Parts: sequence; C-alpha cells; structure tokens
Amino acid sequence: MSVKVVKYFHPIPGVAYGNIMWRKSFPMKSGRFPSDHPASPGGGFSDAGSMQCGATGKMPEFRERGYWASCFPEGDGITMQCLKGQDAATAAKDIGEVFGWTVDVERT
Repeated sequence: MSVKVVKYFHPIPGVAYGNIMWRKSFPMKSGRFPSDHPASPGGGFSDAGSMQCGATGKMPEFRERGYWASCFPEGDGITMQCLKGQDAATAAKDIGEVFGWTVDVERT
C-alpha cells in the first residue's frame, strides 16, 4: 500500500510544528525505515545534531526547499517547520511536487 493522499497541518509559529500525516505506519527497525517507507527508505539522521530523522528518499529534496523536516519514528508522518515563512498553500504545493502526493490542508 503506497501513500497517495496526505493530510497537512500547517505550523502555528510558537505553538505547534506542522505535520504531514498518512494512515499506514512504516515503523523504524534498528533506526532504519523499511524499503517501502514513502518519504525516506533506509533512514538515519540527516546530519549530527540536526535531529531530522530520515536522510534518504525525498527528504533531502524537501529540506532544500526551506523546511526543517523529520519523519516520525512510527513511520506514519513527518513533522516540519517552514524556515522561509512559507504559507500553507506554498507548503502544500511543495509537498505535492516533491513527494507526488495529493495534499489535503487541514490547518492554515
């Protein structure tokens, strides 16, 4: 089962991180995501001290667009921050373009 539609909750500065959520869980095993994980097969951290879990797949490309992003260890989503002040529409567009998902915006 692959992820096709995700729910996106835009960050609320100073209150809550943003979240990209899907239904199926792809839990980490020994610090690595399974090969069918939708955002970061394999795993590990992007670099020492960054606390961004998920170093492979589409995660580096998403981060290059100006996001701090870390896969949930349970494998059912990504927590994120917009480092360049992206609004909900821009973030949703970036999520769709990078990961190929249809994005339902839940919080703006």
